[in-house]
Formats: sequence, C-alpha cells, structure tokens
Amino acid sequence: MPKTLFDGGASSKLFLDRRRFYPEPQRVAEMWTDMTPFKTFAMSMLTKNVDDPLYKMFENESTFVKREFTTSTALTIAANGTESNALTIANQVGISSTVDSAYLGLVCEIWDSTKTTKRGAVVITTASTTIACKTLKASAITTVSGDYFIVMGRVRGEGSVAWAGESKELDVLWNSTAFLSDSCEITGDLYDAATLRGYSQDLAFQREEMFKRYTDYMEKSLLTSYSTVGTNMNGSDTFSEASLRTISDPDSVSGSIRTTYGYIPVLEDYGTTYTDGGALDPDTNTFKIDSAGMSFGDLIAYNEVIFDKRETDEAFGFAGRGALTKIAQKITSGDDKMTWKGQVALGSAQRNLKLGFRQIELETIHGTWYLVPTRSLRNQYNNYIVIPDQNNIGVAVFKADEYKNNVKTDNDYDGVKDTIKAKKGLWMQLLKRHHMVIMQ
Repeated sequence: MPKTLFDGGASSKLFLDRRRFYPEPQRVAEMWTDMTPFKTFAMSMLTKNVDDPLYKMFENESTFVKREFTTSTALTIAANGTESNALTIANQVGISSTVDSAYLGLVCEIWDSTKTTKRGAVVITTASTTIACKTLKASAITTVSGDYFIVMGRVRGEGSVAWAGESKELDVLWNSTAFLSDSCEITGDLYDAATLRGYSQDLAFQREEMFKRYTDYMEKSLLTSYSTVGTNMNGSDTFSEASLRTISDPDSVSGSIRTTYGYIPVLEDYGTTYTDGGALDPDTNTFKIDSAGMSFGDLIAYNEVIFDKRETDEAFGFAGRGALTKIAQKITSGDDKMTWKGQVALGSAQRNLKLGFRQIELETIHGTWYLVPTRSLRNQYNNYIVIPDQNNIGVAVFKADEYKNNVKTDNDYDGVKDTIKAKKGLWMQLLKRHHMVIMQ
C-alpha cells in the first residue's frame, strides 16, 4: 500500500502530518493595525508634562461672550428720561452676581423671556441691591417678569469720572493621571525551545499582544474612564485627594488606584445633553439623536451649536462604525424626509498624513467634520461620535511609557516576564467647546 500524505490517524507513528500548511510561515495577518486615533490626536494636540499625578488647569470664559440677567419686576420705564422704579434682578451671566457700582452705565437691550420680542434699550443709572434705569428710546418701555436684560456696552456722561472697574477670577479644573500597566510572561522552557510560526519566539508574539492591549487600554482610558477626584467642571467639586481616593490597590499594598476622568464621562457627568424633541440649548455638549427621523436641517442646527464657540470651522469626529453606517444610510437614502444630496458632501476617504489615521469629510454650512473610524468605540459605543475641540484637548504625562524586560528574577525564577507602564491622564478644558453625538 503506498504511503499517503496523511496517514489517517494511524497510531504509533512519529509523524502523522507531513503537509506544508504554511506557505508563508514568517507572516501573520494582523487585525486592527490603525488602533488608537483618538490617543494619537490628543497627544498630537498637546502633550503636557506634569509634576504631580494630580494636576490643575486654569480656564477662562470671557465675559463679553454672554452678559445678561433677568428681572422679576413688571413696571413701565417712562419715555421722558425719568428714572424707573427699582427692578429686582437675578440669573446673572457674565456679570457679577452681586449688584454693585460696576452695573452703573451698562447699556442693555430688553427682550421677552423667549428672546424673540425686543422691548427697547436702557442705561442703568442706579445700582445697589436692585437697579434703576432710563430708556434710550423716545417711547416708554413696559417690562414683564422674566424679561432679559442683555448687556450691549457701557457709557458715561460728559465730564464724568471713570466707572468702578469689574473683576473676574480664573476658573480652576483638575484631573488625575491613570497608572496604566500590562505584562507578558512565559516559562523558561518555552522561551528556549518554542519557535512559533510567524514569530521568532513565542515571547515575541506575547510582547506584541501586550503592546496592543496596552495601547488600547490607554485610548479607552482617555475616552471612557472615571475618577473619584472629579474635574470641577461644574464649579462645585472639592479638591481633596485624601478623602476622594476610595479605591485601594487589589494587590494589598498601601497605595490607592489612580484613574483619569475620560472624555465621554466628562460630557455625561458635567455637560448639557439634548434629546430629540426637547429645546436645543446653545451650550449643549451631547446630542442624542433619533437617527431614523434625523434630517439635514437637524444636522445644521447641531453644527450651529458645535462650531459657534470654536476657533476653527473644522472638527475631528471620532466615530464608531455604527454611527458611520447610519450617517451614510441617511445621506444616500431617497426618502422625502432626507434630501441631503446637493446639501451635504460626504467626501472620499483619505488618510491624514500628519496624524496617520483615516478620515472622511462631512461638510455643512457651519463647518466640516473629519469623521475618523475609531475601533475603541465598539460594542456599547458603536453609535457614538466624539468631537473634541482641538485647541483644548491633550494628554498629561506624569511618567512616560516605560518598557522593562525580564523584571521577575527573584528565587531563580525559571521564566521571562516583561512589563510596560505609564502614568497619563486626559488634559481637557473649556467644556462648552467639546461635543458628542449619539446616533440612537
């Protein structure tokens, strides 16, 4: 009987398999080589070395952007220049919450509570615990409780002295670096004897897998991690690490576990969320969209908010595959509710040569999104698009990436263990400039 290529499972044979199944034994096809575009982007925008695992940041929202208050007093301001009776005010934005002499001389437009009807303009002439004012137009103005006074400027009379000055403090934010680490390990016999097809040694394969896991951990930390120390983006957190570090190390050492507050939780916990059917706040951070009913007009409205406070008309949107699918389906659909053709351009995919990842242009009248397929946004984040402000995002580095070989040598250990570690956190300021879209 002739000898066959495969002996059919016969017993007591040294070699049963003589087939050459591996035409390219030194090559291994790798999935997801373009792994972490958000981390790449954040580190390219800003890498900030910090001297402490907890780090503080200053930010300032200029007062000129929005200066207004409301009144709860209904009265008539005479047309003949007579000073009005006292008006009680509240809900100050961009101006001191305590009425004082810094209010004197402010020119304000008066609008109704919906900001659709303008009643006129006044100058504030008295300011103590309440204000009084005079009209700047030739007719009387009648205020209603809930009316807005929107500051337009400040004036003074001929021969007058300078008004009392205004002052403003900087806001303080903080975050924490995360102590991220991973390891790989094999026995001494496997290190000496094994030659894994596609790799010179099994250890080489384990090392590469460790590097990939670690890189993915880093990106997910910047995107999705939580921290017990908070960020103070609501202005009411308390900075006290001793009382806030509530997670002890699982290896029974005395140190606490440090994590960073990631981009998505920051927007969820500190930002403003819009849900379809509600009022669209101009300070919205997160847009929860019913993708089935979304129209081109909806996208224009969202982008009006997204680009209003940014210094550029371009933004990177790091997107899960599900979100990309839903956008593409709406653009190419022919139903009457979605007439995007000729209104929005979905550009051909290209690779950002500077940052190294793939991007797709989505253009609207307010600005252009560069949509980046992001593999870290899988599973539960598959329908998310995160849109950071490139001028206020980065990575804080307390300890840079450190890779060590053969770290386990005590007691004549028969094996090889490698490790990689770093202490890095999200650097993020000016919450109102950061956004996220969830395609539900």
